[in-house]
Amino acid sequence: RNERPYSLNTLEMATMSPTKYTRMPLQRIRLLIVWCLLLLSLSAAGSPSSLGVFALNSDALSCSSEICRGGGDIDSVISSSTETITKFLESVDLPGEFYIQGWRWHTMSFHRDCGRLEKLALRLLRNSDDYDVSEKSLEKASDYVIDFNMRGLHRIENDLFFPWLRKRLAQGPDENLSEAFSILIDKLNDDRQKIVQLGIAVKDQAKITSNSDISESKRLDAISRVAQLSASLSSKARSVLELEEKFLIPAVATFVSETDQKSFNNRVIRKLGILESRLHLVGMYDAVQELDDKSERELFKESIPYIPRAMIPRWRRNLYEPQASVLDEPE
Repeated sequence: RNERPYSLNTLEMATMSPTKYTRMPLQRIRLLIVWCLLLLSLSAAGSPSSLGVFALNSDALSCSSEICRGGGDIDSVISSSTETITKFLESVDLPGEFYIQGWRWHTMSFHRDCGRLEKLALRLLRNSDDYDVSEKSLEKASDYVIDFNMRGLHRIENDLFFPWLRKRLAQGPDENLSEAFSILIDKLNDDRQKIVQLGIAVKDQAKITSNSDISESKRLDAISRVAQLSASLSSKARSVLELEEKFLIPAVATFVSETDQKSFNNRVIRKLGILESRLHLVGMYDAVQELDDKSERELFKESIPYIPRAMIPRWRRNLYEPQASVLDEPE
């Protein structure tokens, strides 16, 4: 379980109205806000922009593993690598703790939103007679799921997390184990690139659904394709999450110290924006609650201090719902 490295008083000052602390130096107030964000350990996000930024950079894709060199049958290479990792993890008597929960919950949130996008498209198909093009429902929903949620997740993974993983897991003294982790990371990078391409396709089709100059039949076809593409997105995101939870998370807990993991969280903070962090926290909270897993809910409660958790309803109402409520199922 995660320990609280900062006091509740510090968090209260960082999240409450600044009027109570008007005499505090501005520099200290800023520092307290950063400390609060560090506790949240959320994934990075920025303002929506061109989908071109999703392309995995050359550093993220560069490797010397067999899968990148094209050696052997890919499926058998991956199977052999995961078997090597599994044997190692089973041999560890006392695995450590995993502290980078914000990244894991962000991945869960994105997977959940892919499913919600699919359900929205299917609802629109069932009620096509009442579909109002001017509402741009699917376009707005895809803006949030792809431009905001996926973009934020991939930004932190491309720039920080996967390069960091490669250094920690794929450059160890055991060559066979290091090669196995390198191949697994390459596999995940390939899957994430496929997710990017699916996201681009979703955005393209969503724009068609809200174009009044296109015939109704073509708009309905586009809605159907959004549903299919979103289902593929959800399936691929689930596959990535399962690989990460089965292999990467226990490996990080085993190889990487608590200090190093929390130091990595500091690097994540430099890419965080306060507004986006609050939006992501609401999405993460919903993803955890929807799991109906008591231990996961307890972990969220222990990892996120009281004040930020207490602010979730307000952030949902003022920040999250204006952007993501289109994904909600009607009551």
